[in-house]
Amino acid sequence: MFDSNQSNIGGAIGLDIYLSTNNSLTISNCIFNKNTAFDRQIPGFVTPGIGGAIFVSSEDGSFNSLIQNTAFTGNSTDNLASAIAFKDANNSGVHQVHNCSFSQNKKRNALGANAKRVIEFYQANPLQPVEITNCIFGNDSIVYDPNFALSY
Repeated sequence: MFDSNQSNIGGAIGLDIYLSTNNSLTISNCIFNKNTAFDRQIPGFVTPGIGGAIFVSSEDGSFNSLIQNTAFTGNSTDNLASAIAFKDANNSGVHQVHNCSFSQNKKRNALGANAKRVIEFYQANPLQPVEITNCIFGNDSIVYDPNFALSY
């Protein structure tokens, strides 16, 4: 269980993959509860909070991710993706979210539908595929983002 963690990048888990290929991340049978990704203030600059529970990034290589049988409840972010944020600069990975549940996650500095986005890509090329199957989304959650495509 990841409970009440705080960070600027990935409230509970923040992972950056550089200069490497064929990496993979699997997260299974976990609970992410009340984790927070907060905006970090630096004099003259703000680093945005990304991924209330998880942020996974690949700058130069490729990576695949599988998140399965995991619950996301009450996570929040100041900026992007209240539950899961991905950054795949090369658009080369396969990203899957299976048998997960999402409830009461929120973007604290957003209004309306934008405040409900639980899965988003950060600085990705358009139409990044994400396979989402057998997931439960509470009324407070949406998975749409104009910058990437979902396959169900």
